[in-house]
Amino acid sequence: MNRPFLLKRRGRYWYYRRDDEKTSTQPATLAETMLKIISSEFSTSPKCFLQVDIHTANQIRVIPDIIRRGRLNLATDPGIYAFWWIGSKGTLLSSNRRIRHNGPKTVFVDVEFNDWWPLDLHFPCLYVGRTTNIKNRFSQHLKRGCHGRLHTIPKSNQKQQPATTSCQLRYGIEHIFKSEPNPLKIIEENVGFSYQTSGIAADAAERFYTEDLLIGLWRPWFNVDSER
Repeated sequence: MNRPFLLKRRGRYWYYRRDDEKTSTQPATLAETMLKIISSEFSTSPKCFLQVDIHTANQIRVIPDIIRRGRLNLATDPGIYAFWWIGSKGTLLSSNRRIRHNGPKTVFVDVEFNDWWPLDLHFPCLYVGRTTNIKNRFSQHLKRGCHGRLHTIPKSNQKQQPATTSCQLRYGIEHIFKSEPNPLKIIEENVGFSYQTSGIAADAAERFYTEDLLIGLWRPWFNVDSER
C-alpha cells in the first residue's frame, strides 16, 4: 500500500505520496499535513479521528438552543466537546488577541492569537476538552449564575487568576473582549457548542488521546496555556 509521508525541508513539512512522480507538493504546517494524512482513506488512519464528528456544522449547537427556560439541554455522560465562534470572524479577529502568560522562573511569555485554524473547519475553534459529565462541564465553563464580568484584564494583557480552574471559555471571552460589560451576552450570541458521548468518546483513555489530537489539529485559542 502506498502511504503518505512527511519530509522536512527548509523548516517546513512537505506532504508526499510514494507513488507521486514529482517530489514536491505545496508546503504546509505540521498540523495541516497531519490532517491530510489522517483524512486520507487508509486503513491505518487513527481511529480516534475517524470516529469523532463534532466539527461539522450540523453538530454545532447555538447556546440558546442548549439553555431552555434556564435549564441545560445536554447529556450527563462522559465525552469530548468543543466550543466554536459562530459569530462574525471579523469581530473575533478584531478583539484583544494578545495574552501574556507567566512562564517558568517569573519569565513572561507573550502569545498572539491568530487566524491559524484549518481552512476546512466551518467555524473557528475556541476550546476543546474532555469530561466525565458534559452537562456539568458546560456549566462550569460559562458560570451562568455570575453576571457581569468576573475578570479585569490589565493593559499588559497578563493572564489573571481565573475565577475557577474550570471556566476557560468564560475567561477567554472576557480576556479578548476586555471592555465588554456583559460577556455572557457575547457567548450567547456568538459561541456554539458540540460534543460526542458515544463510540470512542465513551472510553477514558481514548478521550485523553483524542483531546490532544484535536487540539493540535483545530488550534483552539483558549487551550493555549503557560508551560512548566
